[in-house]
Formats: sequence, C-alpha cells, structure tokens
Amino acid sequence: MRAFITASISDDVLEKLKKKVEVTYESWRETGNIYFDVNEMIEKLRD
Repeated sequence: MRAFITASISDDVLEKLKKKVEVTYESWRETGNIYFDVNEMIEKLRD
C-alpha cells in the first residue's frame, strides 16, 4: 500500500506513517499544489 499525503503534518506523524505504508509526502503549503484530478494523484504515486 502507498499513501500520497499533501496535508501539513509533523515530522513525528510522518515517520509513524512511514512505518506502516510507503509514503509520498508533498505539503500543499510548500508546493502550492492542491490535487483535484485523480489522474494527477495516480501519476504522483507512480513516481
């Protein structure tokens, strides 16, 4: 299982999640990207 997270979360929470699933993390506050298109999210998970 793989998770794509764009919410702002603490490093502690991110590390806990990484112990459970493979995580791609991009805070929308840092990137300015909010994904509404499911195909864009799928592409991010494939990277």
